[in-house]
Amino acid sequence: MALIGLTGGISTGKSTVSKIIRSLGIPIIDADVLAREAVEPGTNAHKLIVKEFGTKVLLDPENLNSGLNRELLGAIIFENEEKRRLLNKCVHQYVFRSMTLLLMKYLLSGHTCIVLDVPLLFETKTDRMCSATIVVDCNESTQLERLMKRDGFTEEEARKRIGAQMSTEEKKSLATYVIDNNHDLENTKAQVLALFQRRILW
Repeated sequence: MALIGLTGGISTGKSTVSKIIRSLGIPIIDADVLAREAVEPGTNAHKLIVKEFGTKVLLDPENLNSGLNRELLGAIIFENEEKRRLLNKCVHQYVFRSMTLLLMKYLLSGHTCIVLDVPLLFETKTDRMCSATIVVDCNESTQLERLMKRDGFTEEEARKRIGAQMSTEEKKSLATYVIDNNHDLENTKAQVLALFQRRILW
């Protein structure tokens, strides 16, 4: 069985690569999806976040069952590394639990290759679970342009978001394989197919 870790910097095109892999019938465990589920109102992670950050991070500060104000929370953690680590601590254990359950489900279903799509793959040491890792890369100007267009950030705001993460260069140095996403979709697709259809990674 091959457990492949997939990661990349913000707006480098990891989601595009993930969709291509999924189209091949390979199951993907998406940590972002699990994280959103983990912080739904009433969950332990939601309660921890409110306890640590206060009711100001709720959409309705007067209602403890209100959803999180993701825009405000994002602004807080990207300005403060300590707060970012605190948020990850509140959420990570619940995401990891869900990830483990899904992994067992796919294994019992007979899948021989499973992909973990994890933005903080190396930072959380999740790569240690993997038989191989993939980093999606693009140049900085493309990354900035995509992020500004997607989220409506100014260039300064976009640079702060990018700078808050482990650099793509460092991720690339840790990866088994790097997908160059500087070109068109067909080029990226060809790279993914080369890896998975020929089973280069396992």
